[in-house]
Amino acid sequence: MLLNAPRHPSATNRRHDSWCLAVMAKAPEPGFAKTRLCPPLTPRAAAQIHRRLTDGTLAWTARCTMTSLQLWCAPDRHHAYFRRLGKQHPLTLHDQCRGNLGRRLDQVVRANVRRYDKIIIIGTDCPTLSQRDLTAALTALERVDVALSPAYDGGYVLIALRCHVPGIFGDIAWGGAQVLRQQRQRLHERGLSTTLLDAHRDIDRHEDLLAWQHPEHI
Repeated sequence: MLLNAPRHPSATNRRHDSWCLAVMAKAPEPGFAKTRLCPPLTPRAAAQIHRRLTDGTLAWTARCTMTSLQLWCAPDRHHAYFRRLGKQHPLTLHDQCRGNLGRRLDQVVRANVRRYDKIIIIGTDCPTLSQRDLTAALTALERVDVALSPAYDGGYVLIALRCHVPGIFGDIAWGGAQVLRQQRQRLHERGLSTTLLDAHRDIDRHEDLLAWQHPEHI
């Protein structure tokens, strides 16, 4: 699967080897984004870090010519920051539903599973993700149902799927150290095959931020 494959001429008709990338993002508002960095950061400084991470994620994903690049927005797509990104990059804006991360992931998969053969979902807090990870995920989906890129903290930074089964995002303690293990358990319980891709550090805690800003000390 090549990242520079031509765009699908009609997103309403599902075809073999079509795929989409969904990026889930929060608006960079103090007290809303990157709250686990506070303290020691102020809410305003944490929001600025989040904006920098989101800008970086959209910069590299927009360079991938693909079937569909989608930005799933919280609280909604009408926020001025998301409207600017929509004008700056070749993407479509979508509202995230309310509820925990599992409900929001389920929303994204349900919205796309009838239109695309493969769905990749990422967030905006992992600055080391790249086109290589997307290629690895698409390749993995040729042999398994779901591919995940682990996070160093026990979660995951990317999930790629070629099907949807109800309940795969249920009963998971989102934000905890067992998210990846619980997610794989839910998938296996529903008969879905999985594989793990390269692991990455996401920027959730202050030590993650320091590792990103000063990698020479890690």
